[in-house]
Amino acid sequence: MPTRPACATDDTVIPLAHSLAAHDRLPSSRLEVFERTGHFPHSERPAGFTEVLLDFLHTTRPVLGDTDTFRRRLVAERPRPTPAIVPV
Repeated sequence: MPTRPACATDDTVIPLAHSLAAHDRLPSSRLEVFERTGHFPHSERPAGFTEVLLDFLHTTRPVLGDTDTFRRRLVAERPRPTPAIVPV
């Protein structure tokens, strides 16, 4: 699933280390880090956030599939890896 996490260096709600860890665990994700920005990059840096979002929409191929397959994957009961604790 294509993802483009956006995080910020001065976010006091979700530490940058958590975003970096998530990015490491999401195959083919494209992480965007906003410098000198807090928890709301979409409101603190609207032009930059919009640029990142539009780039993602224009350069990412959609995942092809049907609704039933996607639903089965979401509700499938399979073991999930234990999340690593990221020091803050």
